[in-house]
Amino acid sequence: MSRCRPGYAKPAVSEWWRRTARSFGHRAYRSWAKPSGPGLFPGVVLVHYLPGWSEFYIETTRRFAHHGYLAICANLYERAGQGDPDDVAAKVRADGGVPDAQVVGDTDAAVKWMRTQTNHNGKIGVFGSCSGGRHAVIYALPA
Repeated sequence: MSRCRPGYAKPAVSEWWRRTARSFGHRAYRSWAKPSGPGLFPGVVLVHYLPGWSEFYIETTRRFAHHGYLAICANLYERAGQGDPDDVAAKVRADGGVPDAQVVGDTDAAVKWMRTQTNHNGKIGVFGSCSGGRHAVIYALPA
């Protein structure tokens, strides 16, 4: 039995891609997925953990869409260098991570981008695990 949100048919992902975007004020890789079919859907912004923009977060983005959510996860380490995301993440970890203000700014850009989607219903959650969870809480707290 599917554990989809109540009131929704079992959605399939109609769009999913990893691509670069300039909507974050710089070039950034992101994963974006949405449910198939018409309707207005809530959104989820995923904030990845210290190990970086991994297959776990790329797949989790797709899974949120499967369960009826618009979902996006940006590579928060993109500014640290080009190349294999695992190598860039290792460099970021060796340098002590990225500043909280940078992650909050990139998360805010993702939230603003989500609000521009025509099939978005106006509701957004921010999800993260480990350091991504910490950044999600920091983002949610008033400045």
